[in-house]
Amino acid sequence: MEDLKLLIDINIENMRKIPEAELTDELIYYALSKSEKALLYIPENKITKDMCEFAFNNFKLSFKYIPLKYKSYDMCLSAVIYKAKFIKQVPLEILTQDFLADIRLYGGYISAVDLNYVEMCLNAHNSLQSDDLSFQPDESLEQFDEKQLLGQEVAAMQLTEFTSLFSAALLKRLQTLNINTVGDLLINVNNPTFMVHFMDKKIYYREVEAAVRLLRCKFLGEDPLIDENDDLSIESIFVKLGIDSRIGANLDSNYSSNQFWALIRKKDFGFLKMRGVGDNTIYDIFTKAQIIIEYHDGHPKNISMASSNENIEVDTPSSDDDINDLMAEYSRLLVERQRLDDQINQLLVVIQNKQIAQSKGNEING
Repeated sequence: MEDLKLLIDINIENMRKIPEAELTDELIYYALSKSEKALLYIPENKITKDMCEFAFNNFKLSFKYIPLKYKSYDMCLSAVIYKAKFIKQVPLEILTQDFLADIRLYGGYISAVDLNYVEMCLNAHNSLQSDDLSFQPDESLEQFDEKQLLGQEVAAMQLTEFTSLFSAALLKRLQTLNINTVGDLLINVNNPTFMVHFMDKKIYYREVEAAVRLLRCKFLGEDPLIDENDDLSIESIFVKLGIDSRIGANLDSNYSSNQFWALIRKKDFGFLKMRGVGDNTIYDIFTKAQIIIEYHDGHPKNISMASSNENIEVDTPSSDDDINDLMAEYSRLLVERQRLDDQINQLLVVIQNKQIAQSKGNEING
């Protein structure tokens, strides 16, 4: 036992080397007293509510590693007051108007960058008119309007067959939500509580969004809302493809959008390999881009026979562009509202202090 404790003292990650049979409760509690990350290395079947409370009481930062089912209202409140960004780690059913009111009551606040996420959660509550917001997938393919278009065979295809559209980490998260097939995903993507489960990590949210667009493009023939003629940076193209935008940022200074698509069409991936992009990521990029290329090859833009002195007319922008603009403005106004609220609160404090000082001055003069 002492040898195992010494192993933990050296580095908490050494818990990975300890056989599960030797992970006694005593050793687990010892690890929990040593590091906020200890929960990461404890098998899920051994974690209990008491262990989570013990971990949280020792290290508030352990909150992000505690399973949702063991996060109580009071624990969540204490965590968010301690660190505002923990708001995204709070179970959805707890994140209500009353919870937000208690945060403010006890001196906490909501960061401006998290306002959009909080508003989304509250909208989910309002939509469902229920305090029970744990995600329950709709497993009824009979209620899926597009099932006839997809066909039973496609709807039943496992998401694991599309590993180029989903990272291993995202697939694992989808599986925890019982989303395993193409039908599962396309049915539930409009569930008001579904996308909230991906807001804690921007890359997951972008991956899901891109995968849904590409699956609908591939199987339903819908416009993927990205095209080779779009004047986009490589970074922006990668965001739309659900690829880590940092990879695209490394290419931006050397390649234009047109060059990128031309090289992809030629299957010339040297420009990616030169930047250290791995073979698996290159395959993912090509697979996603190929869906878009095949769609637009089969759906050419309607170009007018304008003379060389006239502007060339193409299809009018999708109404989704208007929605994106509105959402961007909505987010901006939320941030602005938070800024104004903060200014108002600061001004009220100044006014109250001056009133108190003035009152004391009157008492002295009196």
